[in-house]
Amino acid sequence: MRAHPHTWLGLAIALALVVSRPAMAQLGAVTAGYRFDFWRSGHVALGVGALGSISIVPVSIRDVYGDNPTSGVLFGHVELR
Repeated sequence: MRAHPHTWLGLAIALALVVSRPAMAQLGAVTAGYRFDFWRSGHVALGVGALGSISIVPVSIRDVYGDNPTSGVLFGHVELR
């Protein structure tokens, strides 16, 4: 059975950052991405993809981290199955 060559993914995280004792800040991020396998043969697949993230930063530490910074990644993928 041949697997589908398209993969969508998503991730949401939340964490606590100790800024200074006893102060803590709640941070979060939302990430979405896509991967396309352009070549498959037997037990090997090759693909390319992209991820994008938006970080959620509280007002108390925005002077250090900025207003909800964003990031992105382009990647190559090799899969041994």
